[in-house]
Amino acid sequence: MSGYSDIVRKLIVGGADVHIRDRKPGRETTALFEAATGGYAEVLRILIGAGADINADKHMGLNVSGWGRKEQDQIVWELVSLRTGIKLKAAFV
Repeated sequence: MSGYSDIVRKLIVGGADVHIRDRKPGRETTALFEAATGGYAEVLRILIGAGADINADKHMGLNVSGWGRKEQDQIVWELVSLRTGIKLKAAFV
């Protein structure tokens, strides 16, 4: 998976928009949401570090932090909590 991380870094350095959305009907998600739901923790970390909005997506009624809470995905929550200050333990109560 490090190949994806390298590609994402190069795209960001080249000026790629970390907020761009997939506009296909029924998808309409961002790279951040796809990284979170696909288990690409390093890509998620890179995108969050580049300023991707963790609240932007509303795919299936959930944004990245909502998806992390619903799926109890600890990696997603750790990364989101670093960005927002939300405590990990409180999120799963």
